[in-house]
Amino acid sequence: MDRAPLEVCPLCKKPVKKLIAGFSTPKYTKPLSVSDAKAAGFTILEKRCDGSYEKL
Repeated sequence: MDRAPLEVCPLCKKPVKKLIAGFSTPKYTKPLSVSDAKAAGFTILEKRCDGSYEKL
């Protein structure tokens, strides 16, 4: 962030142009099932009545 913007490519010495590209987001997200989340490496916690969390 503190460097000056590039004006020429350091390899080919041609001028460079800043390009802002779009990105895609999912149209919808469905919640993972407990087994899917565990298979992906997540730790599943469930909140109990006394305010503590129990690992599933």
